[in-house]
Amino acid sequence: FFPNFSLRKKSLIKRNKRNCKDMRFIMRFAFKNIWRYKKRTIITFVAISIGIAAFVFVDSMLKGVHYESLRNFIDYESGHLKIYNREFYKEMVDEGFLLLDKGINNYEEVEKLIETDDLLTAPRITFNARLVNEEISGERPFTIVGIDPEKDRNVYRLPDAISSGIFLKSGERGIIIGRIGAEKMEAKLGSTLTILTRTRNDTYQTITLDVVGIIDPPNPNVSKSVAYIPLDIADADL
Repeated sequence: FFPNFSLRKKSLIKRNKRNCKDMRFIMRFAFKNIWRYKKRTIITFVAISIGIAAFVFVDSMLKGVHYESLRNFIDYESGHLKIYNREFYKEMVDEGFLLLDKGINNYEEVEKLIETDDLLTAPRITFNARLVNEEISGERPFTIVGIDPEKDRNVYRLPDAISSGIFLKSGERGIIIGRIGAEKMEAKLGSTLTILTRTRNDTYQTITLDVVGIIDPPNPNVSKSVAYIPLDIADADL
């Protein structure tokens, strides 16, 4: 066995040396061609450079859009974490309804359990409604959100998006609405809007409020079809 093993090993060494020589020749030949055909080299270099630059630009733009969309969703709609009543979430996912009788009644106790120095909370009531501007006899479907003005500003960035008017105050019968939604409703500061919805007991209810602020957030969904009212007003009337 030993002679055959030695022969195979020597042949392998010779083959490796020959392959190394071939690679060196190919490399020298390739580099010589780069300078020999300068016009072709320049065209190829420019084409590859443009392709790589376009890829980097498009990839960066898409990542930026994704990051901004995620940040806007967190800052204006979701926060980093949401806690629902199981039944509310099931109805919202399966049927698209936002039922007021499926909320968390003891939300103050839930806040005490989870609130820390590093984790701030903001209770909200969210429901579907029709927003009516009687001055123009117009109405549109809206998502109405009842918020605690003081706690909400610690979690969401709505106050930063106020383009005109003021932010909500607890106990005030006011409403703030997105810029696009306000334009479609032909509403402005001081306009009186009526919310038509159903209470938690499934009876029709109307809430009349004055526009105290118009927001222009980078989140188009909020700007187009969401309005905000004080949580205590929503809780008492609904």
